[in-house]
Amino acid sequence: MNRDKLLAPAQMKHASASAVSGLSSAPGMRFADYDSVLTQLSRRLHLLERVDDFVCIDLHAGQVVCDCNEIFHHVYFPLTARLAHECILDDGRSIELVTIGRNGFAGWPVVTRSGSMPFRTIVTASGTAFRCSEASLLACLKEEPWVEARMLQYVELMFAEMAQMASCTRLHSIEQQVSCRLLTLADACHAARVDTSAVALSRALGVTARSVRSALHALGVAGIVTHDRHGVLIQQRAALEHRSCECYRVFKALYRSSDDSPSRSEPGSAY
Repeated sequence: MNRDKLLAPAQMKHASASAVSGLSSAPGMRFADYDSVLTQLSRRLHLLERVDDFVCIDLHAGQVVCDCNEIFHHVYFPLTARLAHECILDDGRSIELVTIGRNGFAGWPVVTRSGSMPFRTIVTASGTAFRCSEASLLACLKEEPWVEARMLQYVELMFAEMAQMASCTRLHSIEQQVSCRLLTLADACHAARVDTSAVALSRALGVTARSVRSALHALGVAGIVTHDRHGVLIQQRAALEHRSCECYRVFKALYRSSDDSPSRSEPGSAY
């Protein structure tokens, strides 16, 4: 099922060097802000030097990196790509359970030693990611237990986010859900413009594209966003937060508490 494309050696070297040195598209952004989990792994464990087991790959939207109930043999650390865990029903309908950006990783069954999960892991936005083999990661976790604790903390955050998403889907309006999703996506890419479509949003939320277009139209009439086939531009963020449900505040608080946690930094260092 996996169709990962390894980057050419020159591309991989450039991506690795950029990550380690803290380069990013946003001026002044630290590498810890760019990908905190990957930072903590690479700084102490020198994973980037293990080319055979830790490589930079090119991912494409719609690509399935691990299907339902398949065994995870790799862990993925998104850099510019975005992934998600999806629940797929027997009739083909699906809903996005959690989005995985550059502050996290996909492949938590490797860390929990559970092997598989009943969800599909799919690429929702094209880009690059680092891929680490199961054997290499487990060896690293054995050497440095604090890294495992940090990764398990992120798994806890994912489950908390999934629970909140379940409540949001059941209890909040489509416009509130769309507003919340746009805000979280904007936070993930540190930009006012989100590269997504009504179809992509509807798939993520498990609703019809027509209902999402209706919500985007209402937000557009109010002057809060503008949108086209390829993306949504947030023009009035405060107004969009007002239109969103409280779930956005919950998500933001979850990850802020994680950032403030002492376990965020490796032993003996400060960011």
